[in-house]
Amino acid sequence: MTRGDVLRAIEEHDQLGEVAFHAKYGFGRARTYQLVYEGRQYASKAVLGAAAGLAASEFSGGEGVTAPVLRRLGFDVSPGLSSKRETTGSWAAFMSWAARIAESLDLDAQEREYKVQVAARLADVRSAFLAGDAGWVEALWSVLRDRSAPANWLNWRFAADLKESATADEDSFARAVSALWDDSPDPVARLATFDVEMNGLGSFTPGNRLALGSTLLMARDVTTWPPYNARPVKKASLLAGVPVDESTLVKRYEALLDLCGEVRVRAEQHRIAGLRDAVDAQGLIWAVVESDPDAAWSTDEREALLAWRDGTTSSRRTRAVAVTDDALAESLDRDSAVESQAEERFALGDTSAPDGSATTKVRGSYQAVFAGRVKSAYGYRCAITGISTRSFLVAAHIVPWAEDASIRIDPSNGICLSSLVDVAFENGYLQINPDYTVTVATDLIDDDPELARLLEPYDGQQLRMPSAYPPNPDFLRRKLESVTR
Repeated sequence: MTRGDVLRAIEEHDQLGEVAFHAKYGFGRARTYQLVYEGRQYASKAVLGAAAGLAASEFSGGEGVTAPVLRRLGFDVSPGLSSKRETTGSWAAFMSWAARIAESLDLDAQEREYKVQVAARLADVRSAFLAGDAGWVEALWSVLRDRSAPANWLNWRFAADLKESATADEDSFARAVSALWDDSPDPVARLATFDVEMNGLGSFTPGNRLALGSTLLMARDVTTWPPYNARPVKKASLLAGVPVDESTLVKRYEALLDLCGEVRVRAEQHRIAGLRDAVDAQGLIWAVVESDPDAAWSTDEREALLAWRDGTTSSRRTRAVAVTDDALAESLDRDSAVESQAEERFALGDTSAPDGSATTKVRGSYQAVFAGRVKSAYGYRCAITGISTRSFLVAAHIVPWAEDASIRIDPSNGICLSSLVDVAFENGYLQINPDYTVTVATDLIDDDPELARLLEPYDGQQLRMPSAYPPNPDFLRRKLESVTR
């Protein structure tokens, strides 16, 4: 066996495609180890067997054979992404939607170009840092706050708070940056050191710390280390059926890299072209979990995508799905008997709602009880804008309905908001802090000046307090962490 034999097998794999290659030799996908060559992953046993001219029935080499032989020949063999437990069919559905979305997605224009621009500027800052140039700090802030090529995966409030902390303790911040910008051959492992230094600068969420850490890694090679944002990583992992270990920053970032690697491996089977590297894969993953359905799609297909993201298979038009949107829930049919049941629960101090509330009448009835108390407590006025036209008001959950059944009808888990503010609050464009001050995430709405014009006047405003059931600060903190980590 020679290195050339393996390279020829790899070339044949690339020519035939993974499915046809495995079918020809009778091998399945790698369960434990993958051969990694030029950024791509191959089933180690299948490649080695093909290199030796052996079919699966003729070759019983396990981990103790394939990995040592391939490594002796100079190849990288690593634990395979597919060794992780998957939910049956989840990856198939994920990649099916990825293929559909990729048909009209301009990855370069929509996802890649601005990240490459940010990475190039960060590389210049890194060079200044390593050269001992004292101006590197201001240069870094300039990159992170540049609206022409925004690092929009960073929460702007976190960036502002970090700048304040870093200015007060420049040495700790420099040590944190150095952990990722030194010449370590394994910078991902250095996220552990970076995390220790960041913890000394303030009580920032793990998601925000890693978002910054991944941004710094981009300066070394954005095609290998793409930016991290906790929300799409969690959503994609859920939709693909891949468990995520969030115990450390290293584990969190490895989860993103695993997703990117798996999508690239599976892309060929689904005829998705153009995924050159991890940053392309990351862009496609973000599009799958967050982009609006193409306007050219049929209504049924658009609704099918949204229903799949929500964890359902039914059309939203049937309203036979688990309704999580508060405004929609308020329009659902109600049942007087169910409402009475909800009132009785509340009178006994029970603010939960049953899982059966996914059915429309039950969901609508429990929402009605919740909304009645919340809106009444606020005098039927939006707690931020002061709007009092009732058709514009929504009793918005702070901790979403689907996330905690025990507080579904707790009025202190609700705020009376006008329609626009409700949507902005739900999606993190407008945030309400535990001290009841309002923060507008201007960086997220820079590309919509009219939305910015409407929301920015409320930045820094104090929430109008209700006559009863003030928002629970712990619930506000949970909501804030969910949109910033």
